[in-house]
Amino acid sequence: MFDLTGPAQAISAASQTLIAMVDTLAVDSLRIAIFAPRGVTIAAGEVARIRVENVCASARYHVGIVEVAGSDYALEPSSGYVLSVRAGPGC
Repeated sequence: MFDLTGPAQAISAASQTLIAMVDTLAVDSLRIAIFAPRGVTIAAGEVARIRVENVCASARYHVGIVEVAGSDYALEPSSGYVLSVRAGPGC
């Protein structure tokens, strides 16, 4: 689960195996939870896709980890996990 600050238009999971749930915390502030089926581990790499107006304005967005759980849904330390926002192609 992570928080996103910035003007997002749509959020989706990065693969068909994953499920994204989104909650609005405030204007331009979202909490996003990415789920995998029980027993499935989410691989390193892209977990969510965020549609925005300007794909080159990545500095306007900030992400922060809220919680991390293992494949058995037990909470784990968030150390060792990193989130980043990347600019779109051509920026």
